Amino acid sequence: MKKIIVAALILSMTACENGYFGAAGVLLSPARRLTGTWKGTNIRVTESENGPGTPICHILVVDYELILKQNGNDITGTLNGTVTHYSTGACGVPPVTFLNNSLIGTVSGVKLTLRDERTQFLDGRGPTRYDFTFTSSNMEGTATEVDGGRPGMTSAVNGIKLYKQ
Repeated sequence: MKKIIVAALILSMTACENGYFGAAGVLLSPARRLTGTWKGTNIRVTESENGPGTPICHILVVDYELILKQNGNDITGTLNGTVTHYSTGACGVPPVTFLNNSLIGTVSGVKLTLRDERTQFLDGRGPTRYDFTFTSSNMEGTATEVDGGRPGMTSAVNGIKLYKQ
């Protein structure tokens, strides 16, 4: 009997940590409706094209505007970013502002995962994945480049802070 209770406890802790309860891949109902405009800041770091362990290319502070539309667990959005502060580091070239970056993703419980709709950028970088947790009026998360042929932009862990407008 003790083994069953311990197994159930471990299963429930793992499921809650992953944002769902039940078998892998089963989504929870969203904890709240995320449709609308969210604004805030992000601290991002761009690695040098020479890879890990080489000088950082940029450290940026970006003002974000994230516009979301939710349909059940599915979510789409547009991300606009304006660089407000930066250091050029090893690259010596200022970063660019981006507008109308299309995102798609899912929401499960209090977790939101978004990714660029593009599979690869023109400069060889892969798409960015955004992982958020949220409450009724704010969310925080991390941006990570995935499947890129070149190093790209990542945020500090939970470096993205957004607030419902």
